[in-house]
Amino acid sequence: MRLDGKTAFVTGGARGIGKSVAAALCEAGSNVAVVDVDYQGGGKTASELQTLGTGVIAVSCDVTDQDQVNQMVRTIGAFRKPDVAFCNAGICTNYPAEEMTLSNGKSDRREFDWSVFDCAGRGKQMIQQGEARLSRPPPQCAAPTVRA
Repeated sequence: MRLDGKTAFVTGGARGIGKSVAAALCEAGSNVAVVDVDYQGGGKTASELQTLGTGVIAVSCDVTDQDQVNQMVRTIGAFRKPDVAFCNAGICTNYPAEEMTLSNGKSDRREFDWSVFDCAGRGKQMIQQGEARLSRPPPQCAAPTVRA
């Protein structure tokens, strides 16, 4: 599938799955906003991806902060109108297994659920424009995507 002329944003895009998805989107011809709470890491990834020949920017955003998500949407909109949203940001607290409790696990899960809900909610704007649809992943995955 080609995405020439489309624009995507990938939350949690600085490393791991997000970085790989951002690279795949660039390879498919999409412009990409690499969104991450780690702006330096996002910038490094954006620089690497620019070699693929599409427009790439880094955007700093803590997806658990509503004001930052709103600013992220404005920033990406000023770059290009988004067509694809890959909501991948996750919260990972590095507790040793023997120190994990129901309480700290629930807290991490609540933050992750909110970040996915909030960023995917931005997809409503894309759907209302008639240029996107919500793609729900298999039940074992938590990150919905919005695509053109």
